[in-house]
Amino acid sequence: MLTETIQRNGKVKKIHKTAGLTAGLFAGLFLLAVSGCGLLGERLTRLETSTGVRYAEVLSYAGSQVDAAYSELNGGYPVYTDNGDWSTTEKAAWAYGYYPGMAWLVYQSTRDPKYYELAQIWTKGLEGRSEDTSGNGLGQVFFPTHVVGYQVTGNRHFREVALQAAGSLSDRFNRAGFIPAWGAPGDTILGRRLSIETMMDLDLLYWATEATGNQDFAMRANTHSLFTLTNLVNVEGKVLHMADFHPDTGRPFLEKNPVLTGDKTYSPKGYEPGTAWAMGQAWAIYGFTSCYRRSGKTLFLNTARRAADYFLANLPEDGVSFWDFDLPPGERKQKDTSATAVAAAALLKLSRLCPSESDRLRYRAAAEKMIGTLTHDFLKRDGLGGLLSQGIYDKNQGLGVGGSTAWGDYYYIEALLILKDYKA
Repeated sequence: MLTETIQRNGKVKKIHKTAGLTAGLFAGLFLLAVSGCGLLGERLTRLETSTGVRYAEVLSYAGSQVDAAYSELNGGYPVYTDNGDWSTTEKAAWAYGYYPGMAWLVYQSTRDPKYYELAQIWTKGLEGRSEDTSGNGLGQVFFPTHVVGYQVTGNRHFREVALQAAGSLSDRFNRAGFIPAWGAPGDTILGRRLSIETMMDLDLLYWATEATGNQDFAMRANTHSLFTLTNLVNVEGKVLHMADFHPDTGRPFLEKNPVLTGDKTYSPKGYEPGTAWAMGQAWAIYGFTSCYRRSGKTLFLNTARRAADYFLANLPEDGVSFWDFDLPPGERKQKDTSATAVAAAALLKLSRLCPSESDRLRYRAAAEKMIGTLTHDFLKRDGLGGLLSQGIYDKNQGLGVGGSTAWGDYYYIEALLILKDYKA
């Protein structure tokens, strides 16, 4: 790995660069034989031909960025970049599993032992969070790290930690029938908020049922999903980010709570509370697709399709979403590549599950276009932190706007790997 010392914002910083991706060499990543064959003569896929970028080169670059993030943060956990530097804010600790998870993805694809070692070390550093019952994200942290780590290595310790995290997540399930976004079990203030993001935690519960035979985990995941689709997804597939319900009865709270409204951490991240926040829309597609795959309940498949169709109907021509689909005239239409990456990975998974061939083909085609544009126009070439530019963490607070996000990078690589192995 090469390093270069630069000065930015008054600070001297060493950045990591990978040979072949710097000083003009990155451009070589885009040079493919016009015959449609790669350097080793293998036939290129449709996406590789259309973008001029080979999967192997992107995965190599992803590995270098994983390595660089670990080194830059001394083993810390990336959330989003600001002027090329990674933030590790605890307010988004739900995202801490994504870069270690990406290390597992890169290892599984390349079998390079250095990513095996890095993934193990980074994964182990999260173990203390397995008993945290204060907020959402346990599934997002522990599924791509400890569950995947167990599946790859057979390490029973990873399995036990993942089951501990699943138990902590399950303990947050309330009498009303949902898992609140915040608040420890029994909290009637923070514990009243339902958020679409919690759909991304449920894979951990479904896996725990598969691992132990205890049906309570899957039952709670199913019940939470039903409560969420009933209250946050309308008949057109538009997704509401958050709403408040009594944690004992499920009765909606119409009055505002000063604790929740007084801290922007707990605020909806769309342009307005009722607008279509693109990231929330993408979480819904992914989450309900996973619920259908795990449970076989057609209601979840139909919800995923409605959310997907709403997302696609509101995409601009290039296939990369704006951060909110309901921006008023005159408002800058800021892109959010992270929402697009999540949605693309979700659409590819959804395309494999739809009973209709026409739906399978159109979801796959939409995802290919989205990933193609991300690869061609938004894959970073500067050697600084992250893979995709123009991601967003919190537009309203001006946090992580325009740089990389851990989840955007992770799901971009996941989508590429699905496309690489896609069987129609």
